[in-house]
Formats: sequence, C-alpha cells, structure tokens
Amino acid sequence: MTIQIVPQDVYQRHEREWQMLREAIAKSQKKADEPAYTTPKDRRPDSSKDTCQ
Repeated sequence: MTIQIVPQDVYQRHEREWQMLREAIAKSQKKADEPAYTTPKDRRPDSSKDTCQ
C-alpha cells in the first residue's frame, strides 16, 4: 500500500483559495445583515411645509 502525498505548494495554494472563499462568504453574510439604507442620525424629520409652489 502506497501513501500519496500532495506537494506542499499545491496544498498551500488550496488552503489560500479556501481561506479567501471563507472570508468572502463571511463578508457577504455581514453585508446581508446590514440594512440597505440607514437614515443619517443628524437628520431631523421635516416639520416645515413645502415652500415650493
């Protein structure tokens, strides 16, 4: 019975690709959790009437 060994450069490339994939998934999930639009905190509701006539 022979043991097949993966060359180190192939293994490291594979690990880097998986790490980038995991980071991209985590980033997309984080972005999906955020609302698409948030109202700025310093913005007050407009209580004045429309001045354009």
